[in-house]
Amino acid sequence: MFSEIYTSKQPAPLQSYALMACSLGVTVATLVFPNLQHVFGSFDEGTDFMQRLTVAFQHGFEWRSSVVHLLIDLVLMAFIAVFTEKVLGAWMFFLLSISTLAWYSLVHTVFGMMGHGGSGLIWAFAPVVFYVLNEGRLLKTRSQFDELFRTFRLILAIMYLVIPVLMSIIPIYFDSETPLLRSIIYGNLFHITATLWGIGFTMLFREQIRVRLKQFAKKKKFEPLESDRYAAFLPWFYPLLIVLGFIFSR
Repeated sequence: MFSEIYTSKQPAPLQSYALMACSLGVTVATLVFPNLQHVFGSFDEGTDFMQRLTVAFQHGFEWRSSVVHLLIDLVLMAFIAVFTEKVLGAWMFFLLSISTLAWYSLVHTVFGMMGHGGSGLIWAFAPVVFYVLNEGRLLKTRSQFDELFRTFRLILAIMYLVIPVLMSIIPIYFDSETPLLRSIIYGNLFHITATLWGIGFTMLFREQIRVRLKQFAKKKKFEPLESDRYAAFLPWFYPLLIVLGFIFSR
């Protein structure tokens, strides 16, 4: 079931592709033109709110960390974001994405954080994947034997067991003498808050998600929604956000 959903042509995950393209474009742009560090992402404590709207697309502080961070997030988006968009459909995915971006920027501003990356989005998509994996097993589709079921289970295990440990020992938001508990919290602040946001969204729309999964289990396809007629316009919101950040960032 999971492999069939992931490989289905409809709905096309256009917003996921847009998020990946924006991440690639913004990160490469700041590497090639370092002066853009004052426009995108958050490289210092003086970052204003409009600039923080682009923190999800900027990765790393210098070329090595940028490339590694970007590649990890692109791989995660290729699985987690694409699958989430196919399950939710264009409009629910858009609602989750823009609300998460707003929440990400707010938390970033309140704590006056440095650093950036797609974690604030990807970890908000993960609870949807958790929920779908569980529901798929209840639909008696032998989904637990699906190859992609095992792949997603491994990816989620890495996201919640391996990466949090790494982010607790990499001193991005703190120095090496910071107490362990504080390091864990600050190193995973956006993983924690994004996951909580994603859980809330999943619980709010769990009935709609369950209906779509049952529909796919019976027909091997998602029925097109009336709102999907406008789905092609939604991916343009993300580059528009970057343009607005560029125009209004000090």
